[in-house]
Amino acid sequence: MVGIWGMGGIGKTTLAKAAFNQFGRSFEGSCLLADVRVRAANPGGLVSLQELLLSETLNRSKMKDIGFVDRGTIMIKEKLQHRKLLVIIDDVDKVEQLEALARSHDWFGPGSRIDITTRDEQLLKPCVDDVYVAEEMDEEEALELFIWHAFKGCHVNEEYVELSRRVVSYCRGLPLPLKVLVSSLATQSKEVWESQLDKLNTIPPEDVVNKLRISYKGLDNKDKDIFLDISCFLYWNGQEMFTKLKYINLSHSHDLAKSPDFSKLPNLEELILQDCKSLSEVQSSIGDLQGLTLVNLEDCEMLTHVPLNFYNSKSIKTLLLNGWSPSTHPLPPSLNGSLRELALAGCSLTEDAIPKDLRSLISLADLNLGNNGFRRLPSLGGLSKLQKLLLSIWIWLRSLSL
Repeated sequence: MVGIWGMGGIGKTTLAKAAFNQFGRSFEGSCLLADVRVRAANPGGLVSLQELLLSETLNRSKMKDIGFVDRGTIMIKEKLQHRKLLVIIDDVDKVEQLEALARSHDWFGPGSRIDITTRDEQLLKPCVDDVYVAEEMDEEEALELFIWHAFKGCHVNEEYVELSRRVVSYCRGLPLPLKVLVSSLATQSKEVWESQLDKLNTIPPEDVVNKLRISYKGLDNKDKDIFLDISCFLYWNGQEMFTKLKYINLSHSHDLAKSPDFSKLPNLEELILQDCKSLSEVQSSIGDLQGLTLVNLEDCEMLTHVPLNFYNSKSIKTLLLNGWSPSTHPLPPSLNGSLRELALAGCSLTEDAIPKDLRSLISLADLNLGNNGFRRLPSLGGLSKLQKLLLSIWIWLRSLSL
């Protein structure tokens, strides 16, 4: 068994497919299980993948219904343990996927090759014999890949070769944006190529942005920071790209120590940094964001510095601070009056730690103060629009002032 490991978009699947196409005929049977992460998440997804593995390697049009995963594992071992097979298991992100599809070497016959692609190196260590680290291609390799996809092996005149070099330079050797751009440029005229390349110098095409966003969500915590660095040098003339960005979700980035520089994100509307356990500082430029409506800083245990101008921002409607500790970062004495949702659950707050002007939040509709240490609440009489108040697990509460 061989593992192919690397960040999303680096070319793991492309590499595995190339091996499958080149060597598949040398085996008694072969199967390429693509997009395992996505397909396994569907109802009955693992069973469906087991059925596909059996039908492809046994050259049957359809396997009878396996029914459940445990039965599928028994059938795979019984039917495949004497066959020399090539199996590609692409984009694995959970141990149970490997346990259901290729738990052990002895599930397959002598001489079999099982290639597993993943973004999580830890998944590979218990089961593979070797790990190949996928790295970005050099310019000539990337050019060859792009031309092969764009022109399907046909002769390419020099004008298109030079245009292709510009595309490759734009993509910095990453197969994912190369493949996305192929779909918009293949079969087009030279004038269309030149027009598209001019546009790429300012704003990446939407397909590239969407696919990069998907790649980011699937990364483990360490690779998220690496991905952001790579993305920054890929957001060609990045200032123009960042000015368009409206949504950032860096949740569970446990190694993220400092927030981005928000001066490059003037149109940001939603910022989600939940469970960024090493985050200790939020840049002061956050207070200059005129369109920021939602901020989630839940469970940012090490956060000690948030600029006061952030709390006074009139654009923020939703502020989620559950899991904060006033010992590391006390709440400010006042909050902006335009807040509609405020969450302060599990912050070990006492009545002295809560903002004194809480009742001045005249737009507040949702207030979560659960799991704190209050003996008495401050007056909430001014919250005329309050619709939802959570006061769970308040064993010390003696009186409620409304």
